[in-house]
Order: sequence, then structure tokens, then C-alpha cells
Amino acid sequence: MTVKLYSICFNRPDLMQMQVESFKFFLKDKHEIVFVNNAPTDNVATEIKKVADSLECRSIRVQTKLGNNWLPGKNHADAMNLVLRTEFTKDQGTDLVGFMDNDFFMVLPFSIEEHMKNGVTMSGVKQRRENFYYLTPNLLFMNKSLLPNIQDIDLEGVHINGVALDTGGGLYNYFEKYPQVKAGVKGIAHTWVMTSDRHNTHNIPDELIAEYKDDYVLELYQNSFLHYCRSSNWDQQSYDFHKEKTGFVRKFVYGSMSGLVHPKKLDFQIVDSIFGWDGL
Repeated sequence: MTVKLYSICFNRPDLMQMQVESFKFFLKDKHEIVFVNNAPTDNVATEIKKVADSLECRSIRVQTKLGNNWLPGKNHADAMNLVLRTEFTKDQGTDLVGFMDNDFFMVLPFSIEEHMKNGVTMSGVKQRRENFYYLTPNLLFMNKSLLPNIQDIDLEGVHINGVALDTGGGLYNYFEKYPQVKAGVKGIAHTWVMTSDRHNTHNIPDELIAEYKDDYVLELYQNSFLHYCRSSNWDQQSYDFHKEKTGFVRKFVYGSMSGLVHPKKLDFQIVDSIFGWDGL
């Protein structure tokens, strides 16, 4: 089976090659990465397509209703919803599909097929706002064969009874309509952003910890996936900052591939009751 992964690419075409190479090195499954090109300008879109072509990856130009408006979360959700309505219906021979941002990289081996065994319907980071539960879709795996009426899935942020749910919040309504899907959800463990005040920078490999800065706000998912975070630059960091941060991420990723860096294999213990999933 080929796992099809849709990488949402708003900007940063310079990160695309590292994503493709790290997934080719560490992902155990036969897979295809498709770049979903939702760039805010034609010039950036052209560069993304050029890089995708050079990597022999398919790219899809998706233009959201917002156009060039600076609302990256909304643009991100719109791009995923458009893929759900179009591409997912075409891939009749592909059951396992996923979404990820184009600033996710692999640093340890992982199998999506193995992770999704035994009736898992969706897998992502579990979120809860008051009594409303959903998944964050920046890394989201789905088994299409177990998802009724895919057109009902909405990955937008929504308001329900005055409570704001961020990107992916629309999944709450899908889970309510199809409780069997919620019952088959599997959480993805992650460190959250790694900063000294969160007391989680010990997750950085020993070879790199002396160089790590709190401002980098990197995340690790399931030990195997490194998330650059904020690559769209919604927090308006400088060019020099991203150049330095990108250099650190390259050391992490390519060092993991070469064996010079040794990512830690954490034993995540997740109790669903912490997030309220067990009683809802």
C-alpha cells in the first residue's frame, strides 16, 4: 500500500527538499508526498512548483477564498478542505492518507501503516476546549476506508456555543455525527514547544542541546517527527533568525540521518482523561 501524504506549503520552498529526503530515509512505508501549494503570491507559488518538480513530487495549486490575506491558519484549513473535497475522492486505491505542514521532518524510523493498525480511523494530536474535542491537523493520518461521508469532514476552526476551537475544530461536529470514528481515534504524542520554562528541552539530542535556543520553539511528535513551527513567519521574526534556526534544524535532521545526532526515544505516557476524551 502507498501512503499518500499531502504537505501544505504556504511558503518556505527551501524546506521542501529536507522534508522529502528525511521521509525517504526514515519512513518505513511506501509513500508519496504531494505538495499542496497554497502560496499567498504567484511568485512564491511558482518557486514551490519549481522545487516540487525538481524533487519529482506532484504539486497542486490551491487558491483559497482569502487570497493574499494574512490569515495563515484559515488559509491552511481551507487548503486541507479543498484537498478533502477533490483529491480524496480520486484516490480510490489509497486508504491511508495524511496531512502535514511542509516544515515537518523525520528524525527516527516510523511506520504509518503500523501506527494505524487495528481499526484506527484517524490519528493526530488530541485537543479539547471546554467540552469540545478535536484533533490538530498539522500532522494528521486518516484511514479513508473507515471514514463515512468524507465530504462531512471540516478542518476549519469553528465557534460552538461561544467557544472558539482553532484549526481542526470542525472535526468535533464530525465526531458527534459519527461516534464510531471518534471511538477509533488514536492520539499522537508530542512534546509541545520545547522551551526551558516548560522544562522539556531535555528532549533535544545531547549533541545539540548546547546550541538550542528557546526562541526556536521546536516540537517532536512520536519521537520521529520534528516540527520547525511558525515557518509561515506569522510571528514576524527576522531573516537572520530563520537562517540561524534553519541551520539548527538541518543539523538535527541530517545529523540524525548520518548518525552524528542521536534523537531520544521517549516513552510517552498519555492518559486520555487529562484531555477529557474518556468521558465525552
